[in-house]
Amino acid sequence: FAADHASLEGRTLDPNDSYGLTKQYEKMIENGNRQAMWHWFAFENNLMEEDPDNLLDVNHIVVSRFPEAQSSGFFETRLWLHETWEAPSHFLERVNRLSDTPIWICQGLRDKVCPPQNARNLANALKDSSRSAPIHDRFIESGHEDTDPVMESCLIESMNEFLASVSNQ
Repeated sequence: FAADHASLEGRTLDPNDSYGLTKQYEKMIENGNRQAMWHWFAFENNLMEEDPDNLLDVNHIVVSRFPEAQSSGFFETRLWLHETWEAPSHFLERVNRLSDTPIWICQGLRDKVCPPQNARNLANALKDSSRSAPIHDRFIESGHEDTDPVMESCLIESMNEFLASVSNQ
């Protein structure tokens, strides 16, 4: 889709140039191209989806899911192009700023969108920093989706622990 759109502008995109393709999608999404937003969203959904019955048709916009497609397309093209939403955050270098903040991490080991190694790097950086607050890191047998039963259980358990910690203060 992005390559076809670029050809309408008289440009050719190399199908192996992920940066160029993502840049083209970013441009189309920023210009309000609904089909580009949906293509981006459907591709990402289908990449993570483990149930074939829940795959999205890239050529048919599901109106009830379109607001999610709009925000996902906008934010994630920026994330992929810039490795952050804007300027590099150098987050791991600044974890000491979270020393008083309790942290819960639920990371799916089969996550194809957010690699488990990134969560491990975060957990290790937090553990290596001088912390007064707890860190709860859980690496679980699930994918990326919060609707995966194992991920959903982890998130609910983490939220209940957080709420219990807040009510005890």
